[in-house]
Amino acid sequence: MKNKRGFLRILEAFIAIALIAGVMSFLYVSQIQKSSQESTINDLIRIILEKISNEQILRKAVLNANSNPNDPNVEKIKTEIEKFIPPSGELVFHFSICKINEICSCGANIGGGYIPTSGGPNCPTDKDIYSDEVSVSVTLDSGSVDPKVLRLFVWEK
Repeated sequence: MKNKRGFLRILEAFIAIALIAGVMSFLYVSQIQKSSQESTINDLIRIILEKISNEQILRKAVLNANSNPNDPNVEKIKTEIEKFIPPSGELVFHFSICKINEICSCGANIGGGYIPTSGGPNCPTDKDIYSDEVSVSVTLDSGSVDPKVLRLFVWEK
């Protein structure tokens, strides 16, 4: 009888360890998936901003953009960003263009991309928002005299 009792305790300890290990591995895997997706979205944002900052036509569009909602420069930037956003609809974006000495927040100044149907803020308050910015400086042939900042906001739908 004594041997059975020892065996049951060993079995009980083994089951407890297996249960704890299973829960820990589940949490670890879900954390890896989240940071992998985070990295992918941040890489996507970086690629988009590099493309806009390196292409002369898009640089001019950023520098010459104004607050008119039908501004062709804002539409040009929006169209370029949409080329990079997956068509599956998993990701949503908004961008803001502001002067170099201003804070470029979501929905402030000149912007485009996601427009809420409810008339609320352009960026959600209940989701993780990934963001980065690029400075676009003036060139000799640009019509603008002020450098501007393009900030891109991306989040999951």
